[in-house]
Amino acid sequence: MEKLVLENWRLRQGGPGDTEGAEWYDCARALSVHEALTQHGVLGPEVALGDCEGAKWVAESDWLYEVRFRAPDRTYDSAALWFGGLDTVADVYLNGELTASFGSVYMPHTLDVTGKLRDENLLALHFHSPYRAMAELSAQMPEKWRGVIAANKLLRKPAVDFSNYLGQRPYLTTIGLFADVELRLTRKASLADVEVRGRLRPGYDRAQVTARLSYDGDPGGLRASVELLAPDGSVCGERIEDAAGPVQSFDFALESPCLWWPRNYGEHPLYTVVTRLFDGDELLEEDTRRIGLREVRRTGDLRFEVNGVEIKMWGSNLSPFSGLSHRWDAERALKVLRLARDANMNILRVWGEGVPYGRELYDFADEEGILLWHDFFGQYGYWPDSDEYRAVYRQETEYLIRRLRHHPSILMWCGNNEAYMFGEGQGENNQRIGYEVFLHDCADLVHALDPERYYHPSSPMGGSYPNDAMGGDTHSYSGGLHVNGLDYPVFISENAYTCAPPLRSMRRFMREEEIYPPGYVNHLPHGTPNPRLELTRNSFGFRYWRTLPLPQTWYPFMDEFAHCEYWGVQNYYDATDAESLAYRFSASSADFFKGYVERARRGRPTVDGAGERLTQGHLSWKFNDAFAMISFSSVDYFLEPTRVYHSLKNVYQPVLVSIEIGDHIRLWGVNDTRHDITGKLVFRSFSRFENRVVHSFALPVFLGAGQSRVFTSLDHLGPIVRECVLYCALEDDESGEILAQNTECFDIERDSWFPEAKVALSWENGELTVTTDQYAHCVELTGNEDGDEFGWRFSDNYFHLLPFEHKVVRIGGEHSRGRITAKPYYSPYSTEIDVTI
Repeated sequence: MEKLVLENWRLRQGGPGDTEGAEWYDCARALSVHEALTQHGVLGPEVALGDCEGAKWVAESDWLYEVRFRAPDRTYDSAALWFGGLDTVADVYLNGELTASFGSVYMPHTLDVTGKLRDENLLALHFHSPYRAMAELSAQMPEKWRGVIAANKLLRKPAVDFSNYLGQRPYLTTIGLFADVELRLTRKASLADVEVRGRLRPGYDRAQVTARLSYDGDPGGLRASVELLAPDGSVCGERIEDAAGPVQSFDFALESPCLWWPRNYGEHPLYTVVTRLFDGDELLEEDTRRIGLREVRRTGDLRFEVNGVEIKMWGSNLSPFSGLSHRWDAERALKVLRLARDANMNILRVWGEGVPYGRELYDFADEEGILLWHDFFGQYGYWPDSDEYRAVYRQETEYLIRRLRHHPSILMWCGNNEAYMFGEGQGENNQRIGYEVFLHDCADLVHALDPERYYHPSSPMGGSYPNDAMGGDTHSYSGGLHVNGLDYPVFISENAYTCAPPLRSMRRFMREEEIYPPGYVNHLPHGTPNPRLELTRNSFGFRYWRTLPLPQTWYPFMDEFAHCEYWGVQNYYDATDAESLAYRFSASSADFFKGYVERARRGRPTVDGAGERLTQGHLSWKFNDAFAMISFSSVDYFLEPTRVYHSLKNVYQPVLVSIEIGDHIRLWGVNDTRHDITGKLVFRSFSRFENRVVHSFALPVFLGAGQSRVFTSLDHLGPIVRECVLYCALEDDESGEILAQNTECFDIERDSWFPEAKVALSWENGELTVTTDQYAHCVELTGNEDGDEFGWRFSDNYFHLLPFEHKVVRIGGEHSRGRITAKPYYSPYSTEIDVTI
C-alpha cells in the first residue's frame, strides 16, 4: 500500500454555499481551526493557555476545508481517502459531489474512491458547528432521553470540549482536522489486520509467537513473509508463504524466551515482528510490531500476577496533553511520559473522557515497562443507546482493541469513566440508559478480540455500591463524600487533591493581583459563602459544602471541582504574600499524598500484623494539564513538576520505609520488587531546638519480595519530645547504599518552629550535593540560565534535610549550564552555585 499525505490546505468560515466575504487561511498541513487561526494571528497566544473568551465564536460556526491533489499516474487497483482525525460532524465532498458523512472523533475514517479520481481533484470537508449539530440532534431525541442525556452526548466527541474541566475559560470547543488525510493506493491486496500474540508455556521456558494476517482484496499470486527478531535484533525465525485469505497464520516456537516485566519487577525486552507482502520481488506493504512475552493473570479483586509474581501498581491518570487541538503532539507527550517514568510510576490510566493518543505513548510504555489501564471512550452520565449509536460504539471499540492488543503494556480494558457510578446514583426506578454498551457490547468485543485481558466494565465499579473502596476500584471525592474503607482501598483509580502550581508558572497566566489580591484574608468568618456552592449543590450527585480561604480571584482558573478538593490548609501558616499563599496551597496537597500513599502502600492496619495487603494500587488524579490552570495535576501546563510530583515520586519508590505515628510509633518497610532485601534499618530522632541527634539505633532487617511489614516500634525509647524530627533509612547490607529514607514531624506546621538553616552546595561529577547546618524544612531547588527558570529537572526537590545527611541531586532538563539556588522555605538564607551540566 502506498500512502500519500495531502498537503497545502486552506480553510474558511462557513459551509459550501457561504461564499461571500469569507477569508481563506492557508496551512501547509492539516490543522484544526483553532491551530490555523492561531498560526495566522486571528487568535492570540492566550487561547492556548486557556483564556478562551475571544475564541467562543469559532465552534459556533461551520468551517470548510479544501485541498487539491493530483491522481498518481502509476497503476493501482483500489484507492481510498483515509482521515486520521475528524472533529466531529463532517461532510466529505470529492470534486463537488457529497460522497460521505462522518461523526466520531475516536477513530479514523476511510472512504473508498476507486474509479472516482480525476487527473486534478478537489477534496472539501464541511465541518458542522457542534453546537448546531447538538441542537439538531436534540430536536430528534427520543422522549426517554429528554432531561436525562446531555446534548453533547449526542456527539461522539469528548465531554470536556463543552466545559471548563481541563482549564478552558470559559470553554473551548475544538473543531476541524486534527490528523493527516492520506490518499492510500493498493495494488491487488493489502494487509487489513496483523494480529500478533505471544504465549508463554507453563514454567516460562518456552513460548509461541503467532502472527495472523488478514487481507483486503484478493491476495492470490502474492507472497507473505513474517520475520521474528529477538530483543537484541538477531533473527530468531522467518517464514515465507504464498499469501492466502481470509486469515493466514505464522507460528514460531521459542526456547528460553526473554520475559517482559512491569517497571520495578524486571527488564522490558521486546521482540519485533515484521510482516511483508510481495508481488514477485516488489515489496507492496510492510508492517512492524513489537511484543513483550509475559503472562498476566487476574488472581482476585483487581489483583494481578505477571509471570507468576504478584504486582502492586502506583501511578496516575493521563488527561489530554494540550487543549487547543486534539492533534497528537508526540514531542510534548514524550516529555510528559518521561516525567511519569522518572516519578517511579509503573502504571498510567488512559482516561475515558480524553482523546485518542498516538503510537508513541504505547511504544514508550512497552519500552519502559509502564502498565496501562485503558478506558474505552465512554463518559460520565448516561449514553444514547439506539441501534445507530451502539453500532458506532462497537466500531470505535473494535478499532481500538485491534490497534493496541499486541502491546504488552496494556494491562486491562475498562468500559468507561464513571457511567456506572452515575447511573447507580440516580435511584431505583431510573432507566439506566446506555448500560448495554459497556456491560455487553464492549465486554463481548474484548472476549472475542482480546480474550486474555481482563475487562472492567466501568470505573469505579465493584463492591456493594459503585464507589465502594472495599471492592473493585474507587474514585475519591473526599471534599464531598465520606467513603467507607478509603484508608485501605482495594484500588484507588482516581485520588484527587488540588495543587497550586509553582509560583513562576502562575505568573505566566495570572496577574499578580489575581494571585494575591489586595485585601485578601486567610480566615473566613462564619457565614462566608462559597461562590460556587449553588453550582455544586445543583449540578452533581454529591454536594460540596466546603468554604475555604481561597482567593476568589483563583476561581476563574479552576474547574468546578478543584476549589473544594482542598482541605488541611489550616495546618499551615497564614499567607502574607503570593509566595506564602502558593506554598500553603501546594504544601497541603504534597503532604496529603505523602501520608495517604504511604498508608496505601503499607496496605493494611498495623493490627493485621503480617496479614495480606489490602491495597493493590493507587492512581492520582491527574498527572498533566491541557491548559494553564490551578488543578489536580502533578505536572503543570508548562511541564513544571509541582510539589505533588516530588511527593509522589518519593512515595512511589519501589522500596519504601514509612514512619507510622499513632498510639505507638512503628517503622515499616515495603518492597515492591521481585528481590528479597537484607539490610540495616537506621533510626534517629533529631532535636530542632538543640540541633543534635537525641536517639539513634540500627538493626538488621529482612524485607521479602512483595512484602510490607513492621520492622519495629519505638516503644523502647520511651517518651520522645514532640519537637523532634524522626528519620529512618534502609541501607543495603553489601553496598551500604541507602535504598529508602523518610522523615516525619509530630505536629502540624502551623504549630511548629523551624530554625533558620543555612544550606551548602557543591557540584562534582555532574551531581549536586546539598548539606545543612540545622534542620532545613522544604528545601526548594530552582535553576536559572540567563533569566530562564523553566525546564529544570531535579531528581529530588522540596525535601527536608537534616545536618547528618548529604543529599545528592542529579540535574537534567533543557539546560546545559546555569545558576542553582537552594532555599529552605522557613529560612531567610539561600545559597547559589553555578554549574555546567
